[in-house]
Amino acid sequence: MSGDDAAYDMAMEVLFDIEMLSRARIVVGTLASQVTRVACSLGSARGTLWRAVALDIARGGPARRRPLAQRRLNVTDVAWVAPAGGG
Repeated sequence: MSGDDAAYDMAMEVLFDIEMLSRARIVVGTLASQVTRVACSLGSARGTLWRAVALDIARGGPARRRPLAQRRLNVTDVAWVAPAGGG
């Protein structure tokens, strides 16, 4: 398999993951994952997302979002919550 074919296959896998996750009603993931953030933003925009649980949100709260904001990555479009156990 050539490098171009491998890159194409990886891109298709990521797009498939985003599409499937964006259809979910409840997503459990991390703010650190670009795929999770994009999928939850799409699900929120579609109106299909009920709850987005970020496993890493309780450990750092606003400090966890600061590096994302510095890179101009918005995570406030989704109402992220911590796991019931506190994360």
